[in-house]
Amino acid sequence: MFFVVTVPVIIGMTIRHFAKNFVNKKALIIQRISVALFVLVFIAIYIEEWENIINFIARAGLIAAALNITMMIIGFYVAKFFASGVAQQRCISLECGLQNPPAHYAVYVFCANPQGWWGRDHGNDNGIPPDGFLRTLAGVYPAGGKLDDWSYGGQQDGDGNGGNGITPIMLASWTDFMIGEVELVAGNEAAAKTAMFTGMAKSMDKVTTFKARTDRFDGIMDFYFGGLDQVINDFYARTSDEWDDASDKMNVLGMQYFVAQYGNGLDAYNFYRRTGYPTTLQPNIEANPGGFIRSFFYPANHANTNSNITQKDGVTDPVFWDTNPGSPGFPAAN
Repeated sequence: MFFVVTVPVIIGMTIRHFAKNFVNKKALIIQRISVALFVLVFIAIYIEEWENIINFIARAGLIAAALNITMMIIGFYVAKFFASGVAQQRCISLECGLQNPPAHYAVYVFCANPQGWWGRDHGNDNGIPPDGFLRTLAGVYPAGGKLDDWSYGGQQDGDGNGGNGITPIMLASWTDFMIGEVELVAGNEAAAKTAMFTGMAKSMDKVTTFKARTDRFDGIMDFYFGGLDQVINDFYARTSDEWDDASDKMNVLGMQYFVAQYGNGLDAYNFYRRTGYPTTLQPNIEANPGGFIRSFFYPANHANTNSNITQKDGVTDPVFWDTNPGSPGFPAAN
């Protein structure tokens, strides 16, 4: 496999680096040669693994084909409503239709959620270029981008608020979530719920007034959803029911705290390693991703020049206040 895949890739990258103009001129011929080589490799594998292929098809071929075709159809029509252009629709259809979720994703969203949002799964480390033409622009909050008012026209970086956003460091809403955490740990569920909803209300107010809304946005919200206030109140009602029904209410508080912290990953990370919640997060796409980062290495100049400091053995070493179980195993959704 090394000589079949890796060596040709290295040769191709080397030629492109030193003979870029030649490669650009011969792009069509090179593409045809690539297709021919792929076909040859495919035929060779087909001949070599013929007996196994027949066995695999007999055991799971029909089920696998039906699953992939169904998912491709669903992915295409979901993308039809949420993506512009046939190219994007085909890409999302293939991305979600030809991949099967890992076995440990049995009860978790994979690739796209029922609302049509498509994106990377937790731990997906693919490079940026493959999804470059599918990535959305930054929204209004907190980056100061474009308001999504259902305007289905071409957009570009800089549209909207021109990047006049913020990096949230410490917000009033976060204080209420912290109070809710303390109350919940103390067993005061009613007080914790009140604090959580106070934090949610402050967060909603900050986001919805961050930039003036357009008439188009308000008009669509009024016509289809009864207005923005109605949408927010409906969300509050669903979250209240979720809280009342939850056996572990820290999951509900933690999820809403994460949403309110959008734009600041540091405090979400600290909450997660401090509490281990939410446990309902999508797990890493790797079944065994290794230990969760509980702390970071000391700076090299600090460890090398201070005789009282010994560099840590790894990033799974907890800090002094972290008395949770060791990693891997904690947090649960790692």
